[in-house]
Amino acid sequence: VDPPLKSIRAAWRSPSLLWRTFLLIVSLAVASLVAWVPSVQVFEREPRAHRLADQVVSIIHATRIALVYSDPERRHELLADLLADESVRGVPLEPNNPEEPLEDSPLLRLAERDVRQRLGANTRLASKVNGVSGFWVSFSIDEDAYWVFIDRALLRRDIGRGWIAWAIL
Repeated sequence: VDPPLKSIRAAWRSPSLLWRTFLLIVSLAVASLVAWVPSVQVFEREPRAHRLADQVVSIIHATRIALVYSDPERRHELLADLLADESVRGVPLEPNNPEEPLEDSPLLRLAERDVRQRLGANTRLASKVNGVSGFWVSFSIDEDAYWVFIDRALLRRDIGRGWIAWAIL
């Protein structure tokens, strides 16, 4: 066999030490990212749940204050004005409102515990009320009970670009 052809075949059979080292480093970097992402999610879960609960509680307090200081006969008009904003809504809570519980995720369980601790044990949280999906929280003022609908987009965080940037780095 021709000597140059023999060296080409040998080069294809076993990569050089440089390429083997490069592949080893790349595979170790990928393996560390694969291990890093779930660990960051676990460590980030509790602070994220507290931030989510803070947002929900502040929205509920703002809605409650608006309804408390409004004229009781005009509360329905205020609720209608709140309906104009698609991200947050207040509706009267009826005993026969069909509701679905929140998803069973560790993040939402922590947030739900925190919200109930701050708003009271009678607070109800739901993922769907009257067929409308969102983040629903109940509260009461005197004898009146209300649902507040919070669009999930308000509570969601955008992690796409951040994760892509970290993976590239």
